Amino acid sequence: MAKYLFAHNAKNLVKKGDKVKAYDNYIGEIGNANGVYFSHLHYSVSVGLSIAQIKAYINGWSVAKVKEFYREPDIDRDKMFEKPVDSGQAGYDWLQTISNGSPHPGRDYNGFGGGDSDYGYKFKSPVDGEVEFVGDWGKGWGKVILIDDNSSNNTMSKYYITSKLRDELKELWKDFNHDDKKSQEKMADKLDNFTDEVEKEKDILMNRLKTLIKDQDALNRAYDIDLEKQKNALTTEYNKNLEKLNKKLEVCEKLKDGALLLAEDGECKETIKLQDEVIKNLRLEINKQDLRIADLKKNEGIFERALNIISNFFKKINIKK
Repeated sequence: MAKYLFAHNAKNLVKKGDKVKAYDNYIGEIGNANGVYFSHLHYSVSVGLSIAQIKAYINGWSVAKVKEFYREPDIDRDKMFEKPVDSGQAGYDWLQTISNGSPHPGRDYNGFGGGDSDYGYKFKSPVDGEVEFVGDWGKGWGKVILIDDNSSNNTMSKYYITSKLRDELKELWKDFNHDDKKSQEKMADKLDNFTDEVEKEKDILMNRLKTLIKDQDALNRAYDIDLEKQKNALTTEYNKNLEKLNKKLEVCEKLKDGALLLAEDGECKETIKLQDEVIKNLRLEINKQDLRIADLKKNEGIFERALNIISNFFKKINIKK
């Protein structure tokens, strides 16, 4: 994870654990490392280094080694500082050779007035992150702030998945000597093992994904079969009811015809009236059944369109098999 160092401060305005947002609130004030230098802010961005390693500085490092563990600072000065500032004028610029011959691992920002004219200028963090350290590193450093952006852009980020090996890698990193061949070989072997474990986990996840897709296909097929069974059962039930009602209607029609033959007899008038009422109710029931069958056919069309939409959706999913 990348660490952002703000050094030589007159005041630190945050505490360890604070969450900060880029160019949001002021986190400190420019200082002169307790009177060691003219006022300026030393700002650097490192990856893969502990707090102790950053504090130890880069004495005797080559340009290549600095580039391996530090990144060139990139900020918006107008947003970061309370007042206009310059860079590399009252201190050093990125990779500029310093007094002991090493390349400067950050960038120094100072006011245009020179001297201590920028003492107390407030500054903000140019990144989102969490304050990992706040304190006074004494002569040469003064008050400092370290912010961790919780990113994964360091040299070991691609080996981040397997927690057990990651912890082993952290322990190994503590004792890692960049100038010792055996230490380098040990680290290289550990990274190779880490890569293998990550690839295994990726394969496991891909197989799980393929299994889920197969399960989904099986569920879709089962749903189709069940839906067809329900539709057929309802259709059969409605057809049976309709057949029964038609038979009842046929009987009633015959009864009515028989009653009409006896129409001259006054006792048959009430029978005819009752039969008319029965026939009327039966026709209403038949109409209801017809409407139900029509709704069923309509729903059948809706189900078919829904299934087509689901089927097309899964066809469009692009899975690397």
